Amino acid sequence: MSAQPARLRGRDLFADSQLPLHVGRYLLPHGDHFPHDHDFWEAVLVLGGTADHTTPRGTQRLARGDVLLLRPGTWHTYTNCEELTVINCCIGAAFLTGDILPVANRDPRMYRLLIAAPLAGDARGVLSFRLPADCYDPVRTTLLSLENLAEEAFTERFARLLTFLSRLAQSFPEGEAVSFHSAVQACMRLFSENLSHPWTVAELARCQCLAPAYLTRCFTRGVGVPPMAYLGRLRAEQAAGFLIREPGTTIGEIGARVGIPDANYFARFFRAHFGVSPRAYRGRFVS
Repeated sequence: MSAQPARLRGRDLFADSQLPLHVGRYLLPHGDHFPHDHDFWEAVLVLGGTADHTTPRGTQRLARGDVLLLRPGTWHTYTNCEELTVINCCIGAAFLTGDILPVANRDPRMYRLLIAAPLAGDARGVLSFRLPADCYDPVRTTLLSLENLAEEAFTERFARLLTFLSRLAQSFPEGEAVSFHSAVQACMRLFSENLSHPWTVAELARCQCLAPAYLTRCFTRGVGVPPMAYLGRLRAEQAAGFLIREPGTTIGEIGARVGIPDANYFARFFRAHFGVSPRAYRGRFVS
């Protein structure tokens, strides 16, 4: 097993630029397998076998029915594998943000699954849970149908992808209890639509006709982190995507594009989220 995480790039994985999606089954036999990170969003369903799964959050033992969700830039590795069989669903980060997120914004359970829970508290871009017994077969069947669907069937593939994400959201243990205040969803939309704006809690509260302290409590209760912490993670992930997709754009320009015009502060901010400088992060993925 290599000492440093390998870098997996979406441009090497996605054959269809319109729908950057890859679904495939993998067998990880006995032993340890290389740590890696990637510039795309990944969901994993364990079909059989066991293994230890390690991420920045720690290590857990995997078994049939476990689901992993990892946001871009998060490293992970499988060790002590015993015939671990998984099916991976990998989605381009820009596609998830631009095409799927508007759908998720209207469904609190899906938004919690894809965005809020992996960003909350000490989640650090990782979410894991075990499917209820009656949800395993529907989720597995949907993934297998995606694996076998021809790439040119754009509409059908997109529809089945949404079905898969919806079924995951419905099976997420906290899904039924989620209820976002309308002001929280409105703030999320404002962030997505204008990430470079110098948002403050006071301005957000004025937009929603609420007291800043009340908005912060509502946001933290629904999402798990205060609005500015949530915005920071969104900015970091967007910046990471720009660093990879636009190698000719300067780091300072990317910082300004996501709302952090001070280049020195942007470098410190990015390192706090990903553990490396923007330049080093770009070097991982851009050859």
